[in-house]
Amino acid sequence: MVKYLIKLSRWLLLLLVVIFFAVQVPSTFLTFDNISNVLRVSAFLVILALGQGIVIISGNGGIDLSNGSVAALSSCISALMISGGVNIILAVIVGLLVGAGIGLVNGLLVSVVKLPPFVATYGMDSAVRGAAYILMSGTIVYGVFPDSFRFMGSGTLFGIGVPIYIAAICAVVLIFLMVKTIWGRNVYSIGNNKRAAEISGIGVNRLQLSVFVLNGVIAAFVGILYVARLNAAEPVLGTDFSLQSIGAVVLGGISLAGGKGSLLNAVVGAILISVINNGLTLVGVSSHWQTFVFGAVIVGAILLEVLMSFLEKKYVKSDG
Repeated sequence: MVKYLIKLSRWLLLLLVVIFFAVQVPSTFLTFDNISNVLRVSAFLVILALGQGIVIISGNGGIDLSNGSVAALSSCISALMISGGVNIILAVIVGLLVGAGIGLVNGLLVSVVKLPPFVATYGMDSAVRGAAYILMSGTIVYGVFPDSFRFMGSGTLFGIGVPIYIAAICAVVLIFLMVKTIWGRNVYSIGNNKRAAEISGIGVNRLQLSVFVLNGVIAAFVGILYVARLNAAEPVLGTDFSLQSIGAVVLGGISLAGGKGSLLNAVVGAILISVINNGLTLVGVSSHWQTFVFGAVIVGAILLEVLMSFLEKKYVKSDG
């Protein structure tokens, strides 16, 4: 019983939050339009949380504080190319390559230079954000994007937002990658015990490089999706991406120590954040209190993780 409670704890928390807001604002919260809006908004955070989750699972204090600035610079580069008449597909590919390149630098700083991930990615965050400001020179690229590009960020298909489909596909692919492939199992291995993974022959440095490159591509992709949604590109995009994605991962129960956690639960964590923000808005709570609630929820999630770990050690392992 305790084992299943631990596994389903995040889903139960999401259910309780949904029930709470459904009772508070029954006329609007559970409508199709509102649920669709919540899922559409959460789709971007879901994709970010998947990438951040993989970095954190890889251990060694793994965390990426640069994904917001990566999203900004990559999307600005793609937007400038599109506004200059460059083929959309080529512009998107270049933006993704920029994200991959920044991720590669992050990975080199962590795996080769041996900087703590927090320090490496914090420094890169400032440098990359500065590059975005320099590139844009105080301008905003607005209203120049064709409908074919905007469709992936703001379009609908069968009444459901296209970003929801994209997030679902990303979730399926990345969860499969982590659960069913040797690469994913090795990521969990280095997160659990880096030294043991090295002894067993796992190329830890290459693996860490690949994790940060993948997260860079994911961040760049989300930035491009945001431009397609907002019909605008500017260097301030994604200033809260890092904290939001880390918050979703923590809410999903992925251990900040690495080597433990489910990407599926990170998806639940991202949706939970969007549900809470949406519900508080409908109830009429001010943005200041929403920020306070967000922080309190994160602290509560950490305490919940401590409780779940205690229950797992005391009951589940003893039963096994």
